[in-house]
Amino acid sequence: MVMKRKILFIGINQRYMNATNSLLPAVIQRVGDVFFYGPGFVGKNTLDQGVERYIEKIGGVDFIIITAQCLIKFDINRFEKYLIRYTAVFNSGIITTLFLDDVRRFCKNNQKKVICGISEVDPHVTPQSTLDALLEHSEYFMGWGNGFLNAKGDMEAVAEEGYIQKKLKKGFELGLMDEFVDKHFSRVINLGHFVSDSEFYWGNLSARKYDVAVPGSRYERRQKTIEKIKQMHNVSLANNSYKYYFKIADRLHLNPYSNFYCVNLYNLFFQQELSNSKACITEGGANNHPVRKFFEISAAGSLMICWPSVGFEMLGFRDGVNCIYIKSINEIIKIIEMIKDNIEHFQPIASEGRKLVLTKHSVSARASQLSQVLEKINQGNYNGSFWKDGDFII
Repeated sequence: MVMKRKILFIGINQRYMNATNSLLPAVIQRVGDVFFYGPGFVGKNTLDQGVERYIEKIGGVDFIIITAQCLIKFDINRFEKYLIRYTAVFNSGIITTLFLDDVRRFCKNNQKKVICGISEVDPHVTPQSTLDALLEHSEYFMGWGNGFLNAKGDMEAVAEEGYIQKKLKKGFELGLMDEFVDKHFSRVINLGHFVSDSEFYWGNLSARKYDVAVPGSRYERRQKTIEKIKQMHNVSLANNSYKYYFKIADRLHLNPYSNFYCVNLYNLFFQQELSNSKACITEGGANNHPVRKFFEISAAGSLMICWPSVGFEMLGFRDGVNCIYIKSINEIIKIIEMIKDNIEHFQPIASEGRKLVLTKHSVSARASQLSQVLEKINQGNYNGSFWKDGDFII
């Protein structure tokens, strides 16, 4: 009889707009007996006693899965300000230096069992200090790895992306994460973004209210795309005014992104934007990283029009089969006009995109993939992983 794995998940019990990180416990819960530890997961008294004492009470664990934010050495005051502004921490969880120091020390002493989730780490301009902290405390790293990072692949796009330029001016270096995942290929669990069951929508394209949407943050290429679409006649662009209301509330220091109800409302508005749109246009920012939008759009059953990300076809996406590739903003006009004239022609493509995400990039799919990895680690023969034509290969 195979013993069920005992897993300790260390993190902060929070809800924020990066849904992948919020959903990570749902994946882990499917692969073993999971015990949750951290602010908002357990009470202050348990945290004060320390993680080693907690481990003693539950009788030991086989694996430790921890979020990167618990290992990276932040200035605690800046970290608290960030959490207060952008995340809703459940159960009045308080993040303290004592907690962070304790779990870092524990992970360093038990490094061989530690898997660190790196999906929340900025892949564009990752500081060397962050990578050093990950190496010091973790044996394995879970997130997009070899084949999906190319920060220097499009320097023209990098030059146009304002937020990247600000970081570069502050002394950050481009491409360190690329080098990290290549160098430590055998230690990277190449599992990135995924979606939950509630994000799937099954409505036909012809019944949707808007012709097109450009969801997500205003990366340079997305903003130019919106401006181009607004010049088209008789094309309805999805209304995403909710974002501006949230920005105004944030500037007024009302902290809407740290309110549980507001964060959920924001995500509902976002999902409604996707499910109400016949087509959605997206891209992965300056380095064409496989961001969560690629999976969210397809899950919502919308026709995805996109600049393909690095490694896109390895994840199973194929031009004209389950999405539509574009190379320039000028191509968008022609494609949108084609969609308006014959929307039913594009329905099978949108349906195939949703099917791909459901079978390969959902919570259930990630749980199955992670389970295979843990079994290999347990056997002592995990040597890295990659993707080929939508299949995860160890």
